[in-house]
Formats: sequence, structure tokens, C-alpha cells
Amino acid sequence: MKFCIDDISWEIKEISQEEIRRILKERNEKELDSKPDLGRYLGVTIPDENIIYLDKNLAKSRKEKTLIHELAHTYISKFITHSEKSYSEEDVCDIMANAFFTINTIFQECKDSNK
Repeated sequence: MKFCIDDISWEIKEISQEEIRRILKERNEKELDSKPDLGRYLGVTIPDENIIYLDKNLAKSRKEKTLIHELAHTYISKFITHSEKSYSEEDVCDIMANAFFTINTIFQECKDSNK
């Protein structure tokens, strides 16, 4: 499924756990200081490619929560431009309040497209 945040097109792909690990391993090998953690990934957001990968084998309720989590990453990558990644409780509440309607709209569209 495709969606837009602030006129930027994103895609959600449901793939196997093995495919997620392969993608992350390839990406991490390109980064000199990065050591891939090849544990279990429910979902992964790749901001520079505008893609969300979800584990296609997740139970429906778990997949929905994971999608909301990954949509929050897309929102943060678009609207929070400072490099500091440490947020206070007030920062988190502001992010959630500002992102809620955008994320909820996209989430509902995803649910409707999977019916």
C-alpha cells in the first residue's frame, strides 16, 4: 500500500522475517560502524527509501500495533529535523498529539484496503 505524508510518498510492504533481515544486513554492511542486530523484527522503517516493511506473518492485532509504531517513525523522520534523539515526556506527548490524526488516517486507510 502507498500513502503520503506532507506530499512525500511512502510504501508499506509485507515481507518475510528472512527478507527483513536480508535487507537490514545489506544496508548495515554499507555503513562502516554499523553491526546488524539480526534478531526478530516486527517492522522496520527505512526513511531514506520511504518504505515500511512489516513481517507478513504477524497476527492481525500485532501487525496493526506494529504499523502504528512504524508510522510514528515516518512522522518523526519528516517533522522532527534536529539530530537529538532524546525526548522528554512532554516532547513525546507533543509528537503524539501532532501526529495522531495523520497516523490514524493512514492506519484506517490501510485497514480498509486489507478488507
